[in-house]
Amino acid sequence: METPPAPFQHLLAQQDYRKRIHRLMAYIRSHLNGPLSLRVLADVAGFSPFHFHRLFSAFVGETLGEYIRRQRLQRAYQQILVTRRTVTEIALESGYETPAAFTRAFRQAFHLSPSALRRQGKLAGAAALAASPRGTLWRYPMEPEIRSYPDRKVIFVRSVGMVDHCFDKAAKRSFDILRDFLNQHRAWHKIGNCLGICPDGDEVEWDQARYDGAFFLKPGEEIQPVGEIQSMIIPGGRFAVFIHHGIYSTLWQTWNAVYRDWLPGSGYELRDVLPYEVYLDDPARVPPDRRTTEIHIPIV
Repeated sequence: METPPAPFQHLLAQQDYRKRIHRLMAYIRSHLNGPLSLRVLADVAGFSPFHFHRLFSAFVGETLGEYIRRQRLQRAYQQILVTRRTVTEIALESGYETPAAFTRAFRQAFHLSPSALRRQGKLAGAAALAASPRGTLWRYPMEPEIRSYPDRKVIFVRSVGMVDHCFDKAAKRSFDILRDFLNQHRAWHKIGNCLGICPDGDEVEWDQARYDGAFFLKPGEEIQPVGEIQSMIIPGGRFAVFIHHGIYSTLWQTWNAVYRDWLPGSGYELRDVLPYEVYLDDPARVPPDRRTTEIHIPIV
């Protein structure tokens, strides 16, 4: 049997990824009452837990957490309209600890409270129920550079909090602490490029998402961890390295394009190692729209 041409192989691979994502979405919709752990969901979709949440965001257009919350709120919306169950019962079944927390989330999603919806009826909230996540239909052609690295040591400071897909505030805090430390200890000669690692990605609430601002240590150099300054080893191996040009707040678009447009038909498999970003420019000297960032994806 003749091997299909490369573009057709790429299309088949993307269809396979989408089929697995759709299977997962159906699973989530039928298990909204129970706990939905990352490991179980990754297993249902057949993806590595290390990269699963990024794949989901890239293909669906919203994070895994956003999708689950939206499905639970839409179900709650329908239950308020067609059942006589109390708001408290519906809130607890939707995963909220208190009716007040549920009402806040419901009002944010549908622009009215659960009790107001029940009073006003279906017409009042029909448009809100049909709301869809942001689209990701564009395609971004890319060709990475394949590099191999040894294990490398970094120093880092962990911060938390993401706003609208961006870690700007958390990153500023981490790198301010690192720069103060390096200035005080006159240790700039020991470090190389700076990098950012997001251990959680989109799998937790945005205000709880971790960001590790870090610097590579040059070979043979050591810095003793103290206070918030920590150290760790970045595992070596092969990486597909992509270039993002421009402001940091649009980095998520390039990440999505890597996982959605490049990975399925690339012929590569992902390793269970965290990906990371390397920032090549000094923000104090290079304008935001002219900065260059490398995205490192671990591959087999």
